[in-house]
Amino acid sequence: GTLTGHTNRVRSVIFSPDGRTLASGSQDNTVRLWDAATGELVDALVGHAGGVASVRFSLDGKTLATASEDATVKLWDLSGHKEPNVLKGHTSGVTSVAFSYNGKLASASWDTTTRLWNVATGELNATLNGHTDSVDTVAFSPDGKTLTSGSKDQTIKFWDVTSGGLTDTLTLRSFDRVRSLVFSPDGQTLASAWSYEVELWNVPTRDHRQTLRGHNWFVYSVVVSPDGRTLASGSRDTTVRLWDMATGDKLGMFEGHTEAVGALAFSPDGTTLASGAEDSTVKLWDMANGELKRTLRAHSGHVMSLVFAPDGKTLASASGDMTVKLWDVATGEQRATLKGHKLPATCVAYSPDGRILASASDDHTIRLWRAASQQEVRE
Repeated sequence: GTLTGHTNRVRSVIFSPDGRTLASGSQDNTVRLWDAATGELVDALVGHAGGVASVRFSLDGKTLATASEDATVKLWDLSGHKEPNVLKGHTSGVTSVAFSYNGKLASASWDTTTRLWNVATGELNATLNGHTDSVDTVAFSPDGKTLTSGSKDQTIKFWDVTSGGLTDTLTLRSFDRVRSLVFSPDGQTLASAWSYEVELWNVPTRDHRQTLRGHNWFVYSVVVSPDGRTLASGSRDTTVRLWDMATGDKLGMFEGHTEAVGALAFSPDGTTLASGAEDSTVKLWDMANGELKRTLRAHSGHVMSLVFAPDGKTLASASGDMTVKLWDVATGEQRATLKGHKLPATCVAYSPDGRILASASDDHTIRLWRAASQQEVRE
């Protein structure tokens, strides 16, 4: 169904760990909780005085953290429906939040700081100072011991989560800001994408391992294969490049798109890479031999987001043509066109059990679709 209620653009959408609830944060200052099975509005969380830039569930699904341009983070108890715990300290808008597996919360802000909070008590554990410009992204290492922050000041900083101390700073040699940070599954390697390059860093030693050069225009998308061995990068130069996460060596290049590649997704088994571009096509690549399996043509606008179903049999694509399309991965046949959005469809995501597909759009709505029947959850 169409999840209607927000009065401004939706900036962040995420499923709860059990797949039963969808949370959406909007520029209208509100957060809404939706029943993923029925599409019913469960709750509207009101209280922020600025746009909500990021929403994240704790790993146990009991707490929702919301980051806002009002310079606060709110922690909502989803089981007790108590008043939210308001985390104050930032002096400007909060851009992102991230949970660690062991009960810590990190928040990044325009005020150039990153802050660490105790989720249980809401207490501020540490204010991490050092950046000289807005902090746009934060990521915990898989073991929860290290926090990284990426900033417009063209640096990545490493912080010890226990002490809150700065352990290292990686300075990027580019005029462009850090756009994305991705850890390898084993936590040993950090990849940062910005400008025309991707950088690989050794997390334990903080050493800069390698600069992955090859793209000749901005890198728009980066994904890591399920086994953590391969990094794929998509660029405005119309190519997809493959890199060895262990060595940084270039493994190959996929050519065929005629416009910028802005969406990438690995199949759950890692055998197929899907790429979506501004040329309105989706391409499926065989990771074993590097060959193009097929080109999926049906969209009439930029392909903005791709996601495989958990079983790997279906691929969903969201496009600027306002539709979401479902594709049979084995045959390349179009299974369905999901219509209803009034503006470009910008993001798609499956619930963990694969039964529900959520799509978000610039029309300020989220729609829920039953994966089996391709019908809206609520009509």
